[in-house]
Amino acid sequence: MIYEFHIGRPSTFSPAPYIILIVIVCVWAGWEIEPYVDDAIVNRSIKGLIHKAESPQWGYNDYNRGTLQCNKRYKRTPQLVSQLTIREIMVRQSIICGERKFLAVGLYQIVPDTLNEAVNALHISRDATFTPQLQDKIFAYYLVHIKRPSVREYIIGNSSIGTALDDMSSEWASIANRNGNTNYAHNRVIVSRDRTRRTLEDARSHYQNAIRNNVPHEIAWLTSIGVSP
Repeated sequence: MIYEFHIGRPSTFSPAPYIILIVIVCVWAGWEIEPYVDDAIVNRSIKGLIHKAESPQWGYNDYNRGTLQCNKRYKRTPQLVSQLTIREIMVRQSIICGERKFLAVGLYQIVPDTLNEAVNALHISRDATFTPQLQDKIFAYYLVHIKRPSVREYIIGNSSIGTALDDMSSEWASIANRNGNTNYAHNRVIVSRDRTRRTLEDARSHYQNAIRNNVPHEIAWLTSIGVSP
C-alpha cells in the first residue's frame, strides 16, 4: 500500500525523523494513517457512506461498548483497534462491561458474531492483526458478499436494488430501513434510504463503466465499493 507524506525539505535533508514524529503524534492522538485510496471515489462509495455514518470519529480504530449503561459509565478514549489481533479483539468483545470492553469494532463496526463468522468463512487466523487492509477484506468478501449477498449482486448487475437496500439497513444500524427507521433499538438513523440508494446506484455505475473499459472484474468490484485493490 502507498502512504503519502508531503514534507518540504532540501534534497540533502533526511525526512526520517519527521516521518517518525508524525506517526507517533497520529498514534498518540488516535488518528488513522490510512492506505492511499482516491478520496473522490471513497467519499461517494459504500465504504465512505458507512465510515461517515458508523465510524466517523476514529474510522478503522473506532469501537463502541454496546449498551447505553456501559457507554455512559466508561468514557470512550482512543484505542489502537487496528493494531490488535483478532484474538485480542474477541476477548475484549466477550467482556460484559468495563474500560476494555468492545462490542462493534473498526470502520465497519463489526459485532462479535459477525467477526467470528467472517474469520471462519474467509479462513483468517485469529492471530492476524485487525489492520485497515484486513477490515476492508472482511467488508468486501464477507459483509457485502457472503453475509449480505444482495449488495454485491445488485452492484454487478444480477439483482434489483430493493433487497440490497434492505440488507444495508439490516447490517448497519444507522442506515434507514424502508420505513425510514433503524432496525436496532437505542440507535438512530444517520443515512436516509434515498442516500443509500444513490450510493448503491453510483457503485453499480462505477462497476459497469470499469467493466466496459476492460478492468478485471475483481478490481472493478473492489473499487466500486471504495476499497483499494
